Amino acid sequence: MRLLTVLAATITAVAALECGDLVIEKPREVSCSRPTRAGDTIKIHYRGTFTNGTEFDSSIGGEPLEFPLGAKKVIRGFDEGARDMCPGDKRKITIPPLLGYGDREVGPIPPNSTLIFETELVEIVGVPRENN
Repeated sequence: MRLLTVLAATITAVAALECGDLVIEKPREVSCSRPTRAGDTIKIHYRGTFTNGTEFDSSIGGEPLEFPLGAKKVIRGFDEGARDMCPGDKRKITIPPLLGYGDREVGPIPPNSTLIFETELVEIVGVPRENN
């Protein structure tokens, strides 16, 4: 039964990617009364890979990425994938090219690349962390 659930989720994810949709998996979800929203400045750790597993960037072992949500400071798919998160949440965000860099080559990222980010929200800057 579990295998069927995994297969169904995989098929859904592949179909969504073919349509250019953002896919957000939530391996660890934390509840809080004040999740992230547009206008918040957040700190988030990430590991970025291509679909073949090759890593192209990571904040792990360093400082988390800090940016304001909704301010177009990061690619659209990453911004959308970081909304409605609570500190401690982990997500795997699969970003199709249209929500990433599109047909542009950026650093080590070839044009039309699907990008996968494993993320963990560290902090919503200026919002006290609750005792969960």
